[in-house]
Amino acid sequence: MLAWQGVRIAGMVGRSLLLGYVVNYAAASAGVDVLPASANVGTDQAV
Repeated sequence: MLAWQGVRIAGMVGRSLLLGYVVNYAAASAGVDVLPASANVGTDQAV
């Protein structure tokens, strides 16, 4: 049961990180800076 909880938590964290990346990328494409600069590290160079 403990391992299953770990998998669920990892999945939730992964989804939230992916969602945050997608939202940040969309905002950067639109020219809007929604998230703080600390959360935007690495995306400016990729665009």
